[in-house]
Amino acid sequence: MQLTDLPRHIRRRPGVNPPAFFCRSDQTDKTAVLLEDARRIEFMALEHLMPKGHEPLRDVLKRLKAVTNFSEGRAKRILIVGMDILYRLPRVLDLQRQLHLLDTEHIGMLASVFEAAEADTFDAIDHQLEKLLTPTMPRQAFPDYTALRKKLTTILVATNPHLKEEPTREELPPFDLDLPGEDDQDGDGIANLRAELTKPDGLILEEAIRKIAARYSCSRQEAFHKLLFDNITVNLTLNVYQTQDIPDAPAWVSGIGWMTGALRDELLGKVTATRDLADYKDVVSNSYTPSAGIKAYLEGRDGTCGLPGCMTPAHRCQKDHRVEYAEGGPTSANNMVDLCSSDHNHKTHGGLHYVLDPETGTTMWLHTDGTFEVGLATGPLSPQGKWEAMTIAQYRTERAARARHARRK
Repeated sequence: MQLTDLPRHIRRRPGVNPPAFFCRSDQTDKTAVLLEDARRIEFMALEHLMPKGHEPLRDVLKRLKAVTNFSEGRAKRILIVGMDILYRLPRVLDLQRQLHLLDTEHIGMLASVFEAAEADTFDAIDHQLEKLLTPTMPRQAFPDYTALRKKLTTILVATNPHLKEEPTREELPPFDLDLPGEDDQDGDGIANLRAELTKPDGLILEEAIRKIAARYSCSRQEAFHKLLFDNITVNLTLNVYQTQDIPDAPAWVSGIGWMTGALRDELLGKVTATRDLADYKDVVSNSYTPSAGIKAYLEGRDGTCGLPGCMTPAHRCQKDHRVEYAEGGPTSANNMVDLCSSDHNHKTHGGLHYVLDPETGTTMWLHTDGTFEVGLATGPLSPQGKWEAMTIAQYRTERAARARHARRK
C-alpha cells in the first residue's frame, strides 16, 4: 500500500500528524503525546487483564482488584463487560489500537450504554461508532464524556429502536406531593414535590422558568413559584427539525437531540407553523438582530455552542457575528455562529478568533497561545446531523424489513 492510499486519520510516520486528527492525538503537543502514551499502555494492560471466560468470577475479581485497585463494580464494568463489548466491535477495536483515543472511563461507558443492545445490532453499532470516532479534520475536538455518552445513547436507540430512550408521559411514575402533617417531627413545614417529565415537557418547563426568571430578575426557585401560583403566561417557541426527504425521519430539538416514535409524533402534532430552512441559509438581515428564520437555521446547523467542548444548547446561545456588524459583517448564517454568553464575551474581548465554513458550520478556532482547534457543527442541518438522521431512519427501515422477512419463513 502506498502512503497516499492510507486513510486520512492514519499517521504516515511515527510522531507526525496525519491530515486528520483529534486534538488529544496532536503529535506537536507534548502533553497530548504523553497522555496518548499513557492510554496506549493502559489499554495494553486492559487487554492483558481480560478474563478468559472459564475462570471463576470470584478469582477473576480478586486478581483484577489487586492489580488495578479498581472497586469491584468498576472492575466488572470496564474489564468484564466494557472490554467484551469493545471486542464485539472489530472496527472500533482496530481504531483504538491505532489511535488510542479511549481511556478506561470511555470503555466503562461502552458497558453502561451498549450492554442492553441486541446481539444482532453490534455490526450496525460498530459502523456508526467507527464513524463517530474517526477524525475528518486537523486538530478536531474530541467529544467530552457528557457529549460522547449522549452520542452513544443516540446510536443505541437508533440500532435498538425497541429500547426507548425515555418513557412516554403515560409510562412515567405518578406525580407525588408529600405534605407535612401534624406529626411532622422536624417542624420545618416543608412539602416535597416529585414529578418525572418527558424530555420535551422538561425542556418546556425549563424554558418557561428561565423566561420568568429573566423577566422578573428573580431566582429559578422564585420563577417556579410564580409559574405555579401567580397566573403568569409565558409564550415559548420550540423549533422541531425534521427532514422531509427521508421516510419516517426522526425529529430533533435543541437541548434534547433526536427523537423517534411516540414522543416525536406528539411534538410534531403540536406544530403550528412550518418553514423550509434552506431558504434562510443565505438570507441577509438589514439589522444587527437576525430574523427568526436565520436564528432557526443557525440553531439547526450548530446544535450547540460553536466552541469545541461547550455543550450549551444552541437555542440558549447568542448569535455571534464572526466579522463584527459595526465593521460591515452581514447578519447572515454565512457570518454567524452560536456562542454561549461566556464564550461570546471571551471572543468579543479578543480572547478567541475563528474562521467559519458556512457550508458545513465547521469552525477553526485560533487561540492566543498560537494553537488552533477545529469544531464540527452537530445540529440536524450539519453534515453530521444529516448523516445521523439518515442512519436512524434507514436502520429502522432495514430492521423492520428483516422482521417481516423472518415472519414469512
